[in-house]
Amino acid sequence: MRYFKILGEASMVRIQVGVQIACRDGWAGTLKRLVMDSNTGQTTHLVIETASSVGEVTIPIRHVVATGYESIFLDLTSTQLGTYREDSRE
Repeated sequence: MRYFKILGEASMVRIQVGVQIACRDGWAGTLKRLVMDSNTGQTTHLVIETASSVGEVTIPIRHVVATGYESIFLDLTSTQLGTYREDSRE
């Protein structure tokens, strides 16, 4: 298993590809991969395989509010998550 470090404003955490993604209204999918800035080495986006028919979405790292042992928690609802598309990098 591969672990990756993501740097937030307060701390750096390790996350694993394949962990569960939780939205404010329930489980939404799994982490497929990370997008990193090649100049800074910092993670900028998460690529999520959604549990819905939306498929794969790419969201900015700023939507991560917490991480757990096997999960990442977002400040989005499942509906909001579905509005992002695979290469929607803001």
